[in-house]
Amino acid sequence: MLKWREGHIVGVPIDVWGLKLLEWRPCTGKPRVDPPVVSLSLGSTLNPHDIKEGDDVYFECSVRANPKEHRISWYHNDKPVLHNVVSGVIVSTKSLVLQKVTRDHSGDYSCRATNSLGETASQATHLRIQYLNEFFGMRLVGTLDGLDSQISPTDDAEETRSR
Repeated sequence: MLKWREGHIVGVPIDVWGLKLLEWRPCTGKPRVDPPVVSLSLGSTLNPHDIKEGDDVYFECSVRANPKEHRISWYHNDKPVLHNVVSGVIVSTKSLVLQKVTRDHSGDYSCRATNSLGETASQATHLRIQYLNEFFGMRLVGTLDGLDSQISPTDDAEETRSR
């Protein structure tokens, strides 16, 4: 196996009078360099169809880059997401945590990685937040994308009907 080391390549062992030695050969080429390859995913323990207001949500940004990325930035509906612990937005190197989400957190999220060769954005990941809404004694569970078909009487409406 060949490895880069200080501008040289470590070669395959050679046999000199029965001794196993490593022969150092000068590097004749350059290491492969690539702009970042970026992908975004919702946290692996989350069910994207069952995220409700008040839940905590996290995203993971996976980056492959050579040279290594020097910046990862986060976006919600193409606007930068900034670290704000008081608001429950925690940005770390390759993850974004949203604590106690509300329907305002619904939308498209993406991450971007930058190295010396450029910046690459991930595909957007859509976040749907279910919320409860009281409407004429019915509890409606919906999202900003549209109303789901989960309609049930509220506890108050059920009590009124049984009287």
